[in-house]
This record gives sequence, structure tokens and C-alpha cells, in this order.
Amino acid sequence: MTPRAIWLVCFLLLVLTGANTQAPAYPRITTIIQGKTSTDVWGLAYDPGQNALFYSRTDTGDIRMYDLDSGKERRVAVNGLNQPKFMAFSEGTVYFSDYGNLELKQMDASDYTVSNTVSSNDEDEDDVRDRGDQGRWRGNRGRRRILQSGGRWYKSDGNGAPQGIVALPDGSLLVADRGAKAIRKLQNGALSTFADKLKHRPFCLAYNVNDGNLYFAEEAGNLVYAINVDSCSSGDCSVSVIAGQSAERNIKDGTGRSLGGGEGTAALTGIMSMVHDPISNTLYVAEDYDTGTDLQSVIRAIYTSVPTYDVNTVAGKLSAFLADDPSSPPKGIREMCILDSNNIAFVDSSNVRIRKLTLSGPPPPPLLPSPPSPLSPLSPLPPSPLPPSPSPRPPSPLPSPPSLPRLPPPPIPPSPSLPPPPPSPS
Repeated sequence: MTPRAIWLVCFLLLVLTGANTQAPAYPRITTIIQGKTSTDVWGLAYDPGQNALFYSRTDTGDIRMYDLDSGKERRVAVNGLNQPKFMAFSEGTVYFSDYGNLELKQMDASDYTVSNTVSSNDEDEDDVRDRGDQGRWRGNRGRRRILQSGGRWYKSDGNGAPQGIVALPDGSLLVADRGAKAIRKLQNGALSTFADKLKHRPFCLAYNVNDGNLYFAEEAGNLVYAINVDSCSSGDCSVSVIAGQSAERNIKDGTGRSLGGGEGTAALTGIMSMVHDPISNTLYVAEDYDTGTDLQSVIRAIYTSVPTYDVNTVAGKLSAFLADDPSSPPKGIREMCILDSNNIAFVDSSNVRIRKLTLSGPPPPPLLPSPPSPLSPLSPLPPSPLPPSPSPRPPSPLPSPPSLPRLPPPPIPPSPSLPPPPPSPS
């Protein structure tokens, strides 16, 4: 086939397959898991080694695993659990808040063995003195409830239990203790207080590995706070606000902070969970808001590499294309986890789904080569079957005329002698 014919065939195939239709819209939301019954799905953690999601269901009191490669799902933990809630994954282990038992537990991601996170009977003496108790854990020896309510690690506040969990690069965990207005640290099986006597009740947490900032928010709050982990470990646990307005609860994009350090133009409301993506250096915040008829949800992006912490809505309120079900906007977003820098998995509890937010589409395919120009030179004709005629011989040059012999010059005749002059008269 000639180049022009090949180009025409490719063009017709693209037209027939719909290549001339509008490109898919982004950001877009798709469904990973569709639940069959109405149940309260809350926690979510991602194991990159197995490419699997772990999620918790508070109503049924179990933890399930979904293999993203095979699409298979199964229950992996149930015995003894009571409303498992927040989750985090670190170094082959899934950590979760066993909300109903007021405990922090861990599960081996390879064999799904569930155990308590602390085996030592030691407590931080300063914490015991501050709480005014006897420093003893309740429960059986060797199987103590490591995070207790009622004046122990997790103080009861009507909803007292370990809340948000975040893993640090060194393998330690930070856990929100909302009832005590504190953040606890779990490292090498030992619990300690990371930050306490806060003016706020931390509910959800996120960690920025790029600058070492820990972000937290109160349940259904409208402000995002930050503590630098290194500074706090050295004794300076000062808290700053990076986004939100203290006097306004709203879904409004803009700057999180002004260049002078004051409040920016963006407003937040109903914060329920957070997660930070280190590659894009972006903090994602899930919020519930009242539409006037029901509660719906949004996901906001806070760009933590920008001094003004700019805020932008990336899902909810018609900001993301609902590729799976246009009639079901996000409603009751709970925990989120980063799959990669372009994909975020999140719990859509009221819609009984785990969904995926894809921020941008794949790169466009390469362009087709242009058709050959009509002025392109034609292909050479095939050779003629007749034998070629002999080429004419060039004419022979004419011979030069023969050289004539050179004759001697003719002799010059002698000059005639003049007669002598006559004699002169005397």
C-alpha cells in the first residue's frame, strides 16, 4: 500500500472507533468496591507491597482486604473487634483504632494476626502523675488494653477512643487522643506523650515527610493546624494554622494563609479526615457540608509547597466527573489513602462504596503522520520490455590540416646604382 492509502485506513479506523468524540473529563471518580448492604465503612489503608486495600466496618466489627490486581475481596479480621475505625499502614503492619474497645491494635498484613501494640507494663511516670491515677492498666496480664478511657491513655469525652493514626518514616506512630487534648506516640512497643495540653481536640492526622510537619484537625472542624515534629521532639510544640477561617464555615477556595501570616480567603467546614501526598506536596482534606437538604462531601487540596497554602476543591460540588454513577455524589467521605501521585482512594460511606479519585488523565497519544503531499514526485516507471537502443557515438573530431613547409623569405634585390654626377663646369 502506498503511504497515502495507509494514512486513509488509519484515519477511517479512528473515526469508526469514536476518536473524534470528547476526551474524558478529569478529575474523575470511579468505584473500586460497591458494598451490598448499608454498613458504616470508615478506615482505609493501602499496602503497596501487595497492592491491596484494607478497610474497616464499624457496624459489622471486621476488617476486610481488597486485592487491586485480582479484584478479590475477603474478610481478614473479626474476632474480638468492636467498631474498628481509623487505620494506618507501616512496614507490613496495619494499625487501627478498635473504637468500641478503646484500644489501639495491630494486624500483620501477611497472616492477618491481630494483637495489641504494647507488651510492656511500663508507663510514662509524668503522664501517670498528670492524670492522677495509679499507673496501672486494666485488663489481663500480657493482654492489657493499651489505650484506655477513664483517666488513662485515652480519656473518655463521650466518644473517647484512639482516633486518627499516622505513621512516621522511622516506624513510629502518632495517635490522636481527642479526649485528653493530646497526641500520643507509639515507638518500639512503648507509648509516650508527643504533645499535650493542646487548646484543640485532635481528631484526624496527616504527616508531611518533606518538611516534618504534622497536620491535625478537630472533628467536623474548619481549621487545619500544624506542629513540626522535630521541633516538638525538642520541646517546642507550638501550633500554627495553615488553612481555614476561624469565623467562617464554608466550602470556599482561595489562599489558606495571607503572605503576612494571617487568615487567607479560603474557608473549610466539617473536616473528617486528611492525607498528605509527598510527591505533589499536597494535603488532601475530606469535609462534610450541609446542602440544605442533606449532607454531602468534598475533597479539598491544600498545596503545602506554596507559602499561602492555596486551597482548591478537587472532588464534590460538581468539581469531579462522576464516571461511575452521576446520580451519586460523594456523601460521607471518611478515610483516604494515596495510591500514587495521581490517584486517591477514599471511603464514601453513605454510598456504601470505596471510590477512586483520579486527578488527571493519561498523556495524549502521538499524532498520526501527515498524508503525503500531492506534489510529491511520482514513483519511477517500470523498465520497458524492449531492448534499449544503442546510444549514438559522438562525432569524430575533424583531422587537423597538414602542416605546410616553411619557405625561406625571398631575397631582397640589390638597390640599383645611381650614375655618377656630371662634372661641374670650370
